[in-house]
Amino acid sequence: MYRTLFLSVIILLSSELAGAQGYVQLSLHECVQTAVNENINIRTARFEHEKSEYKKAEAIAAIIPKINVGANFQDNISLPTTMLPGEIVGMPGMTIPARMGSNYVTAAAASLNWVLYNQTALTAVQLSKKMIEINDLGIEKASEELAAEVAKLYALTVATSKQRLLVKQNISRIKQMQDITGLLMDNGMVKQVDYDRVSINLENLNTQLSNVEAGIEQQMNMIKYMLNIPLETTVVLTDTANIRLLQDMPEIAADFSNHVDIRLLESQSEINLLTDFTPCFFDYISKYKHNKAVFSRFW
Repeated sequence: MYRTLFLSVIILLSSELAGAQGYVQLSLHECVQTAVNENINIRTARFEHEKSEYKKAEAIAAIIPKINVGANFQDNISLPTTMLPGEIVGMPGMTIPARMGSNYVTAAAASLNWVLYNQTALTAVQLSKKMIEINDLGIEKASEELAAEVAKLYALTVATSKQRLLVKQNISRIKQMQDITGLLMDNGMVKQVDYDRVSINLENLNTQLSNVEAGIEQQMNMIKYMLNIPLETTVVLTDTANIRLLQDMPEIAADFSNHVDIRLLESQSEINLLTDFTPCFFDYISKYKHNKAVFSRFW
């Protein structure tokens, strides 16, 4: 029983190790999605987006109402004693001890502070929103560019693999021709120069095959790098060179206002307008120049 259990554990560990060192099958869509999720630049941009969200919350906190609530509870274990004259209670010539105060004292207070108008704080909120918008557009642009690069590299790798297959087929045909030419040369039907010509063609094809295989290796390593896959992992591209990238042909439009570059320029222009037409904004920046948690992107 223990032997069977031990063998089962060994087989399980071996299968997990083989899976870790096996191969990964990736389609074009999976490659693009993995590259967008794992790219270090896009991940850094997402962190910048989160930082901008915190900056926006901090800027909004400067103009929202603030409520201060406080309470106090006091327990007087021993009250002070005061000697009062007896005339108060109709006992002249005597002094009467009396405790002053209360055993328990409670107090509560609440205050509301509300900034009715503060141009610098309002400008800071608007800038924070615009910075979030610029970060989102930057992530969108970087994702589009990375997806295009991965798609080009994927298509190039698939085409190079197809080229390798064709070169191997040509090598197989030239080898057959070499064998036939060798037999004909032994029978005196062809000359040595004909056999040498076929051999040179075969060597050229072998050299071409080596170059193609080296190119495929470099392209696969680049794909692994862009997808953050270990180099020792074997990647198999499942899509072929005949894959249809677009279901429908895109419509030709003359309006480019929705393009990511146009929207990015418009957002940057709006930020410039905010900083140019708000005189007190510069005093606000000067006050918080070293506060990187609020205006780190401007310095």
